[in-house]
Amino acid sequence: MQPIRTPIRRAIAAGFSAVCVAAAMTSCGSSGGGGTGSTAADHADTLKGKPVTVGLIVMQSGVAASAQENQWVVGTRAAAAYINNKLGGFGGRPLKIDLCDSKSTSAGALTCANKLAADKVDFVSGFALGIGANALPIFAKAGIPVHSVPISPQEYSSPDSFPYGGGSFSEYPANAAYATAKLGAKKGVLVVSDLGDSSAVVNSMNVFFRRAGGSVTAITVPATTADLSPQVAEAIKAKPDAIFTALSGVQDATLYEQLEKQGFSPRNIIAQASAVDVPNFFAKVSPKTAVEGSLYGDIFVSFDDTAQPDVATYRTAMKTYEKDDGRTVLGQWSFSTIMTNYAIGKKQGFATFSGASLIKALNTETVPVFMSYQYNRAAAPKGAPAVGNPYVVFVRYQGGKVVNQPGGWVNGVTGAAAAFDPSITTG
Repeated sequence: MQPIRTPIRRAIAAGFSAVCVAAAMTSCGSSGGGGTGSTAADHADTLKGKPVTVGLIVMQSGVAASAQENQWVVGTRAAAAYINNKLGGFGGRPLKIDLCDSKSTSAGALTCANKLAADKVDFVSGFALGIGANALPIFAKAGIPVHSVPISPQEYSSPDSFPYGGGSFSEYPANAAYATAKLGAKKGVLVVSDLGDSSAVVNSMNVFFRRAGGSVTAITVPATTADLSPQVAEAIKAKPDAIFTALSGVQDATLYEQLEKQGFSPRNIIAQASAVDVPNFFAKVSPKTAVEGSLYGDIFVSFDDTAQPDVATYRTAMKTYEKDDGRTVLGQWSFSTIMTNYAIGKKQGFATFSGASLIKALNTETVPVFMSYQYNRAAAPKGAPAVGNPYVVFVRYQGGKVVNQPGGWVNGVTGAAAAFDPSITTG
């Protein structure tokens, strides 16, 4: 197999976003993860050009703060340090980070937006509640492009939003497409938190299940419960071919453990990308047989596939600058965002790189996404113009490693496949 040198329907209802928020916070409150190594600023001082500044909105405090969430900071720092140390910055221009803690509130996201806009950052990267409704309008007015984990309708549809992954918009329907095509599933169960209305997610998945002559139904779990026995019993009673999970960390681990006790094979359990996290999810599940062979719809090729040049660069940078193994999807996503924009700057000329030039490129070009597929706003689904990369790659957790599965990328909107293309690279 050749190295995978990957390039670099309507707007989602609010219920879809609520499910995304619940699932994305996979390990809120967990400990561990995240290095305290050198920051980009330590190395940027040796570069004398006009700085390129990334504004970072994250939840470092408040109810959603966690070790997993902090991986967004760690990955960003590692990418900036790598660019400043190994690549000479953006053509001699140092990359600097302007970090703002939203404190896990919408008001905090608004405060961060006003601060970063006033600071005239070149682009924004982040993962925080309130970015869509509160921050995007500020950045749009200032002409600053935003790259976030999309967890709100605005982040899927705003003309100023450029997420390099489709989030729940593409992950859940892609999971359904894969289950029906590769597992032969006709009956599915989605186990989901009761924090939001899951109907939009179920409807998107049923597009593919109905084509296969089947359907998906949802089983809701109270967000505060530690006992999933009633929901597991209900799921097993339904005799599904596949079980999909959209739960948070401790509950998600418990679900896998209890399903194994009931004899349901983890090979037929499919979770969202946020669960592809060794320290904050896989390490929490016991016994490991409960997740052995389990499937995940991911936005990036496996962080364990270091034969791929992009992945090797990422893992080395994380280890060198952050003393971090880099085996988390949020570490990948944040690192990928910076490296993708670096490649855009290199192509268009570092001297003229700016928020405006970045917006122009993302609106008019097909952009390779580091460790992922590609961003093409012209091919985004109708009604969701920000979803320029709706593709998902499937991985399994096998023998302590996350392993890419055959078949390439799956489009979460159409179900179409796209092969890994070894001729395309982020360069």
